[in-house]
Amino acid sequence: MDALASRSADDEVALRVGIVSSMPVGLVVGRGIVGVPTLGEAERERLITLVGPAVQSVLVPGPRAF
Repeated sequence: MDALASRSADDEVALRVGIVSSMPVGLVVGRGIVGVPTLGEAERERLITLVGPAVQSVLVPGPRAF
């Protein structure tokens, strides 16, 4: 049973890392490749301020809503 719980925890960590790593990729694509005007015009520090809490919420496990 412990091995199953450990694997589940490892899967959860891998999923969280995948989600977090896709967030800056999305910003880079939106700003530099697609050219979303609001992203391109935003200051880097403003984007960090807005995205930081979202990244933190994915990385730090909290109570499950389901």
